[in-house]
Amino acid sequence: MGESRNLRRKLQRNPTKKNSYEIFTDNRGNEFDHQIAATLSSLLNFFGSCCKNGFPVVVPFLWYGAWAFYPFFFVRGYSTTQDPIALLNHERIHIRQQRDLHLWISIPLLVLSFWIPRLLWVVPFVPTIFYMVELLRVAILTLWDTPPHKINMSFIRRRTCYEMEAEKYAQGINYLLHRKPFAVYKFIKS
Repeated sequence: MGESRNLRRKLQRNPTKKNSYEIFTDNRGNEFDHQIAATLSSLLNFFGSCCKNGFPVVVPFLWYGAWAFYPFFFVRGYSTTQDPIALLNHERIHIRQQRDLHLWISIPLLVLSFWIPRLLWVVPFVPTIFYMVELLRVAILTLWDTPPHKINMSFIRRRTCYEMEAEKYAQGINYLLHRKPFAVYKFIKS
């Protein structure tokens, strides 16, 4: 394979020969003999990466600075945050959390829905159901620790395991490269 690549490169550098090859590359640097193959590979690489890390969508008016709903994360058109990279990493961590839930819970539910058709309606809402259960758990535990006049929804939301992981590792650029599935559940405190 190495000799063939060297021959193609020599023929590409010396265009006077009749048997010249043209090499096309995709967005990751892989070489192809045909342009359509390189273009298709680039498109598949893009969609694969976006399914892993989320499709960013700019929304001019958004209540929060950013919001994640797998496979998309929505970002406000004008950013008021000091560090936009940390904001994007925070949302990408949420995308990975939701992807874990879909891969390990939604897909088996989807398979079960062939025998129990009513489960099909639950599948898209699995991350939301887990998030609401976590909010309820944290709210109940917070009532024991904190005076009621200091409790609000933002206070409870920041104490969920999902937000704790995202806030802790938002500055870590390489965290998503080494994150294990369901790493969020290390942050559950009783």
